[in-house]
Amino acid sequence: MKYLFAALCLLATVVQADVYRSVNEAGEIVFTDVPSADSVRVELPPLSTVKPPEMQRSGAASTRKAADSGPLYRRFEVATPEHDASFWDNQGNIKLGVLLEPALQTDSGHRIQYYLDGQPYGLAEQSLVNRYQGLDRGTHTLGAAVVDAGGAALISAEPVTVHLHKASLLHPNNPLNNTGSN
Repeated sequence: MKYLFAALCLLATVVQADVYRSVNEAGEIVFTDVPSADSVRVELPPLSTVKPPEMQRSGAASTRKAADSGPLYRRFEVATPEHDASFWDNQGNIKLGVLLEPALQTDSGHRIQYYLDGQPYGLAEQSLVNRYQGLDRGTHTLGAAVVDAGGAALISAEPVTVHLHKASLLHPNNPLNNTGSN
């Protein structure tokens, strides 16, 4: 059996060489590409070939191919909050929701990268809602972009500007402020 396996391995590596079969002194069948006086040439059937299916490319190559055929996404925009909205939140939490048409193509490695004041905020993710946490009071710009597996932006939403307010201990009407006159 092991000689049959060796013969099959030999046949798999031989492309167009002749194959000869012979029996050695121990009575074992031997296949070789070197003819001998007692060997017989073996007629082999033509090799069968199979064309493999075309692989789907990932990353930038697939993005370029898809980009050449037209836009991947028709609509991507910030749904909430509205531009120039004001929030009162002492913990500095603001929720951002986006609209995307068609749906996020996660099978192609697409994710949504959220931005705070022009800088990436957290890791790219699949969620259409992001919660910004622990922001300082003041004015902030919130945005988002759909990115491919390599992190390249495919489409960006128009950023919105928001204003975050927090209660101050120094405010005269704050009940925790003991410096004012009552």
